[in-house]
Formats: sequence, C-alpha cells, structure tokens
Amino acid sequence: MSPDARRLDRFYGSARRWLGLVMAYRKVGELAVREWGDPAEPGILLWPGMGFTSAYFAGSASFLPGRSVGVDPPGWGRSPAPSSYSYEHLVGLAVEAIRACDCWAMVGHSLGGAIALGVADDPPPGLRAVVLVDGGYLEPADHVELG
Repeated sequence: MSPDARRLDRFYGSARRWLGLVMAYRKVGELAVREWGDPAEPGILLWPGMGFTSAYFAGSASFLPGRSVGVDPPGWGRSPAPSSYSYEHLVGLAVEAIRACDCWAMVGHSLGGAIALGVADDPPPGLRAVVLVDGGYLEPADHVELG
C-alpha cells in the first residue's frame, strides 16, 4: 500500500470509528469485499460499475439495513485480475459472494446491474431482491466477452 493510501486509510478509519461504522476487508473466493455493519446480520451485496471498487458504496452503506457487502470487481481495488473476463464468470463470482456472505439482496450499478440481472435469472437460495441502478440493459450478444 502506498504512503498516500495508508494516510487515507488512517483518516477514513478515524472517521468510521467516530461515526460508529464497522468496516472490514476480507477475501471471498477470487474477490476482495468490504463489509460495513454487524457481521451477524444478513447482507446486501453491492457490485459497482466497471472501473469502480467497493468504495463507490461507502457513502450509502450505512443507510442500508443490516450489513452491506461491497465488492472490488476482478482487476479493481484489492481483487486480482482474472486471466480473462466473461459475463458468466462475473455472474458466478457474484453468486459465490452472495452465498458466502449470506446476502438476501443484491444491488448492481451499471455493469454491476447487468451482473445482478444475470444473478436474478437463476437466483441462489435466500436471495429475495435484486436492484438495478443504471444497468441491466446489455443485449445477450454483448455478454460474450467483457474487457
């Protein structure tokens, strides 16, 4: 981590403590996730658009019920880049994160919305809601290769 990133991490860590927010990072399969809230609560998976990380949802996570689980998509933030990208692989990673993090809902922004739409097509047990934020509009032909 760069010195600037360490300074920001210390600053945001102080702000989180002051605001009473609990945030932690962990790995879920191939993904790095950032969690806000009580780990005992059911989660809401938050998948950002292309080029964004879980930090995209930092301002809204505390307003959501239960626990928020923000994803660093493959190749962004703390998640390593995969050898190749495909729509099916990204949907599979989202399903894996939903199961591993006990999420009852998924919110997807932009490309994350398209991934959420794929998850909704064959939802894992326990998933009760999918929210698309400016996304979910890709044509099937567009899902062939991403990146």
